[in-house]
Amino acid sequence: MNTDAEQAVLGGLLIAPNRLPDVQKHINTSDLLWEKNRRIYQAILDLDEKGAGIDPITVSDSMDAGEADGLRAYIFTLPQLCPLATNIVQYAKDVREHSLQRSIQKLSKTLSTAKAKSSEELVAFATSTLEELEGRATDSEATPISDTLGELWTQWQAASDAPSRPGISSGFEELDDVLGGLRPGAVVILAARPGMGKTAMGLQMALHAAMEGTPTLFCSLEQPVAQLNARAVSMTTKIPLSKLERPDQHSDETWEEILAATNRLSRAKLWIDDTTGQTPTDIRAQARRLNRKHNLGLVVVDYAQLVRPAQRSDNREREVSETSAALQSLSRTLEAPVVLLSQLNRRAESREDKRPTLSDLRESGSLEQDADQVLMLYRDEYYHPDSADKGVAEVLIRKNRHGRVGSLRMAFTANCLRFAEMPSGRKDTE
Repeated sequence: MNTDAEQAVLGGLLIAPNRLPDVQKHINTSDLLWEKNRRIYQAILDLDEKGAGIDPITVSDSMDAGEADGLRAYIFTLPQLCPLATNIVQYAKDVREHSLQRSIQKLSKTLSTAKAKSSEELVAFATSTLEELEGRATDSEATPISDTLGELWTQWQAASDAPSRPGISSGFEELDDVLGGLRPGAVVILAARPGMGKTAMGLQMALHAAMEGTPTLFCSLEQPVAQLNARAVSMTTKIPLSKLERPDQHSDETWEEILAATNRLSRAKLWIDDTTGQTPTDIRAQARRLNRKHNLGLVVVDYAQLVRPAQRSDNREREVSETSAALQSLSRTLEAPVVLLSQLNRRAESREDKRPTLSDLRESGSLEQDADQVLMLYRDEYYHPDSADKGVAEVLIRKNRHGRVGSLRMAFTANCLRFAEMPSGRKDTE
């Protein structure tokens, strides 16, 4: 590999140490091929951290005596190996390019010689490595606020002419008013104890978006596509699911309703992946494939605790954290919202007030940390069959980076697993 660029960078820094921030943007110590060049660059970084001057003498003196003796003469020749210090950024980019090429070659060799690992583990390793390299291969700059404020002004002006929310609609107007819709690049956690209706609400959100023209991916790690299709027809027709599953008893009118619903649903821009045991890498790959073809606008994952980690760990919290971080990255990459369904732990069962709180998120605090918004479902009749709130579900907005928290009351029709808004169902707490 060509090390001329490495020497030019080091020489340029010894001539013009004030250019170090420009160099640091593009390379780190590990990007240099030669060990002696890495040691010299690290010495320069250490001096800068201490606020000390940087020149051939101070760099040599900062090293251990034995180390400096072998490098002193070389250090003093480096300024002569920099053709033009003003070109130091280009030299740094060349160093980074050589480093990336080496990393790609190393990855290729690893994949071609690996024997013990499964193909799935190799794909996960290759994907994560390439994503890391992709991030290093691109330059990013801090943006002046004057530029971003101008863009924001333009967006607001356009919105004033055609009023709209920042995100796509969830299908529930009052919920959209609080959340601002399902926002691009946001992660929304929808959590509940089993039987509360989280799959129903997640599917209803996906169906609404897809039928409104937003390409949507629904990853179901629990229920097969046939069951989800039946649920979708039940939601659309309001025919009880138990009745739909008895086709021998359908009247002609029922068949007509089912036909009309299936025709309508078939036009929805919805893709369902019911592969069990998917890893975060599998979900990301599926979403990216669809995004290339259809410009994906929403991803719903049911549910976090069933996503299988790429590598097994004894720490379940770490595994769920991996899922959360991967889907957060996906939402930003796609610039689309990700709705991640999640189980809650049993702690709420032992409390007098069984409404869930953020501490009930099962197995991983990172779900709360990574999420932009956290919604939790509660139905009092689940615990109290004679409840005065029979047929009512509470949507508890426990976290909202873009606005208030509070709760919404919705009607829940259990026999067709369908939520509907109720008049004056909103209650803000802040």
